Amino acid sequence: VELDILSTVGLDFMEPGHTGNQVDQLFSILTREFKSKMNCPDDLVQKIRNSPILPKPEVEELLYSYDWRSFVGPNLSGKKLQNHSFFFSFFLKKENGLAVFRGKKYPFNVEWTPESGIMLLKSNVEFVPVEASDFRIETLCIDKVFSDLYTKFFPTLETNERKIAEASWERLRTVLENLPKQQRNLAPMKILSFPKQFAPQPAVVPQYLDPYLNCETPELIGQICNVEPTESQFQTDIQSGMDIAVYTESKKDRPWLGRVLEIQEGGKTFQVQWFKRKGKGSIFQALTNKDGTRYTSLLASNTVMLWEFTDKKTDDSFEVSKEWLEKIFEQYQSHDLCYE
Repeated sequence: VELDILSTVGLDFMEPGHTGNQVDQLFSILTREFKSKMNCPDDLVQKIRNSPILPKPEVEELLYSYDWRSFVGPNLSGKKLQNHSFFFSFFLKKENGLAVFRGKKYPFNVEWTPESGIMLLKSNVEFVPVEASDFRIETLCIDKVFSDLYTKFFPTLETNERKIAEASWERLRTVLENLPKQQRNLAPMKILSFPKQFAPQPAVVPQYLDPYLNCETPELIGQICNVEPTESQFQTDIQSGMDIAVYTESKKDRPWLGRVLEIQEGGKTFQVQWFKRKGKGSIFQALTNKDGTRYTSLLASNTVMLWEFTDKKTDDSFEVSKEWLEKIFEQYQSHDLCYE
């Protein structure tokens, strides 16, 4: 993401104990196979190959082994990532030139946290090739293992079994001890050479569909569902970007419609951007000051009549159906009685 190889990366995990799948079943089959007698590594391989699992396991050669930890460790940002084990969904996206990391408890949750995002890497990281990782065969304590084999295990076997077992274990020892020599032949990971993700191309509409692209579609007509909001519900439902109709004693320029910009005092008040009707049509356009800034006011939530009734919303306009306009003016007429 940092290098624009991918535009975004999402990771979703299941909680521990909820990850049962076909792999678990394969392990249980292998566990039963391993309970039988095995004298050497060749016996182990034969047990795996002959076990009733599909597809059959097969490893031909080791192509990649990168020492990612030694590269990324020194390049991590200063503050250690904490509490990530409590989250099961993560998202990486590039913002303002930096790869930003966010998480949420479960994939079906809506909000990503923290809002400002977390920077995992330092700024200006030099993405040098990542060399092959060490095999660390010294941790196997091969000399101690083979000493025990020759003094404790091999003497318990029959002569023919012992010859076969010794040969098998010695072949494994040769392979293990030669692994560090193979490290030099493993290619490094050149991150800067990774192919970048191509932006999806828009679908091309076939020419024979051209006559249908610009044809007018009549409006879908039916009984409009006008839901009456309950008392004090708006303070709970209020969200930025929500379009509203406002009660007003003044009858000039009705209906007074706007869009919520900023919520204050826990929803008791909010900043509204005003929209004005274009002629006598259904389109309402955003009002601006002489300097081009938004024409806004600070309102109390109890002044709101209706909300979320607009269609075809853009940054500077929306439409209101004939049925909703009639409903709004009915509300004005009913409310005007309280001023008489």
